[in-house]
Amino acid sequence: MLRAIVLASAAVAALPAVAHGFGQRYDLPLPLWLYLWAAGAAIILSFVVAALFLRAPPRGDAYPRIVFLDSPFGRFAGVWLACALKLCSLLLFVVAVAAGFFGNANPYQNIAPTLVWVIGWVGIAYISAFVGDLWLLLNPWRTVFAVAESWYRVLRAKRELPLGLRYPQGFGVWPAFAWLFAFSWLELVYPSPALPLHIAWFATAYSILTWTGMVVFGGETWLRNAELFTVVFGVFARFAPTEARVRDGTVVGAALRPYAAGLIDSRPASSSMTALVLLILATVLYDGVLATPEWNDLELRLTAFVGGVGDAASIAIRTLGLGAFWVLLAGAFLAVCAIMSAIAPRRSAWELGRGFAMTLVPIAIAYHLALPRLSPRAGTVHRSPALGSVRLRLEPFRHRRASG
Repeated sequence: MLRAIVLASAAVAALPAVAHGFGQRYDLPLPLWLYLWAAGAAIILSFVVAALFLRAPPRGDAYPRIVFLDSPFGRFAGVWLACALKLCSLLLFVVAVAAGFFGNANPYQNIAPTLVWVIGWVGIAYISAFVGDLWLLLNPWRTVFAVAESWYRVLRAKRELPLGLRYPQGFGVWPAFAWLFAFSWLELVYPSPALPLHIAWFATAYSILTWTGMVVFGGETWLRNAELFTVVFGVFARFAPTEARVRDGTVVGAALRPYAAGLIDSRPASSSMTALVLLILATVLYDGVLATPEWNDLELRLTAFVGGVGDAASIAIRTLGLGAFWVLLAGAFLAVCAIMSAIAPRRSAWELGRGFAMTLVPIAIAYHLALPRLSPRAGTVHRSPALGSVRLRLEPFRHRRASG
């Protein structure tokens, strides 16, 4: 009887619950040199397998497709599903911004960091790579602009909202490249990317710039070339087993296809797209380097050498490191292409680089899957396919370095 009373008292006692959703950090008990040599060997063996079994280059339009949502019921259900997804996405975007401006200032007690960094940035990237380009429907900037455009036509006698300026062909996706670098900087360098108020201001500024570009050059033109998430998620969606059929910016159908079939294209990538893909991979690699003791030691030495103090020195060093890492990766990539061009001089090194650019996308996805972790001293860490991990950092740089 006494045992039952004790158990019942324990069951109703109000005690704090300890839980987490992302697991603890685990450092691989291997020296860095062994990890690097093993990674290099795996890459070399993949080339051996390709040389032995790949006899002819695959055609970009030869893969099989299974069309779905093609029946009247499928189209009807697709329309309502698309409307529901757009509405939910827009609502969550508004909630994230409002929570940043008016919610709790503590990132661990505010929904904005989770909605933006975990669900929006990491979760949608996962879905893009392994399901399909759901961002076509979820994009809140596209939804708001489409509604504004519809009302503008009604109020202004069917006149178009965009100003109609022609998007410069030479720009390519360079605006998205610049946004990706800036977003990478926020994620990997900026001291407090998880503070809700900062997230709200960043989201507001990005929204204003995005809608301005859509008004000036046209909605779909700007999204296709300059909107960061549309471009990056679209690149990863080329690996996915589904493809969307889009007409005038509206999804009108979908089809199943083999994984990575969307990366096969007989046309080489543009120069700006090649640079973007290299930046996607470079940021993943750079994020991994930032977690190594070797980088911590180098950063301490550089800080002492330049005589910097506090966050400013760390920000400057990591900013230069981010840019230098892209330059080093692009240089190594083009050097290999130059060697290939010297052996088979039918194409220049840059043409080969543009032709092989999309083959780097599965590597970035694999790195994303291989390196998730949580750092107890720096807060929750979530892995992003395009840009490595998102650290919900609360303490200053010098404290993180001191803690190793």
